[in-house]
Amino acid sequence: MTACPGPDRRRLIKRSIRDRFEDRYVVSADGCFIWTGATNSSTGYGSIGVRRKVHYAHRIAYELYVGPIPKGLVIDHLCGNRGCVNWRHLKAVTHRENILRGKGASAECARRSHCPRGHALRTDDALNKNGECARCALLRNARTKLRRIQANGISI
Repeated sequence: MTACPGPDRRRLIKRSIRDRFEDRYVVSADGCFIWTGATNSSTGYGSIGVRRKVHYAHRIAYELYVGPIPKGLVIDHLCGNRGCVNWRHLKAVTHRENILRGKGASAECARRSHCPRGHALRTDDALNKNGECARCALLRNARTKLRRIQANGISI
């Protein structure tokens, strides 16, 4: 004999997204709301099902408590914790700004103010494949040219 689903079972089925969301995080000492629900094992982002589709939990948090995510923007974790769903730690930014705020190679390169030899970099300077700024490359080329001239016995 099968039991009919009781009132508790029906209540669970009809729960709102906000209720389901709020049951799936714990507050840490640093103020992050750590997602305890399902996570993407390769990226560490939390996920939650909404209307038969899986969504990132931090995006749902932003939409529930802040508002719609503006078109063309992504959600950045200001705290740097991918498992955090605290909407106060989330900000809608451009993809470029999100990358540059991170810890990856692109962000590290963009934050450099001097080349490895100490020359100040301007905003339009880029390091070449040898890790040299334009000034370093110019100096290296001049030294190479001078060595070739001296090797051929030509006096300057």
